[in-house]
Amino acid sequence: MEITCHEDTWEFIKRLVFPYPAAGCHIAFHGQVDPQNFPGKRVRVDSRSGMATVTLSGPHVVRCLTIFRAVLASGPDHFSQDAQRYAMSERLYDRFAELVDAIDPDTSTGAIPQLVIDAGLESDGHEPDTVT
Repeated sequence: MEITCHEDTWEFIKRLVFPYPAAGCHIAFHGQVDPQNFPGKRVRVDSRSGMATVTLSGPHVVRCLTIFRAVLASGPDHFSQDAQRYAMSERLYDRFAELVDAIDPDTSTGAIPQLVIDAGLESDGHEPDTVT
């Protein structure tokens, strides 16, 4: 999967889902990520817009969904929870799950699924339909 999001959103995902030494706010019980498999090595940032494009493998996507779901399962009022982490995890879980649910392995064309987050808002206040 390839995701495009603001570099601050990618930084949030990276710190929460793909912890590395001194990363900060990750969920410890999900362990460290093998540096050879760290998706941060496949990031392109557009310096004008601040949008990052990141390629994630299937196991990376599963890890994202698992950790976002773990944050949601603890509830918004859990003592270790903060409002930003809960809200971001809820939004990201919904977006990632929407894309994964739309993938039909029986009709795959081999194209890399695309997910755009933080693309701005339509005039109705909703994000544009950016799952492809």
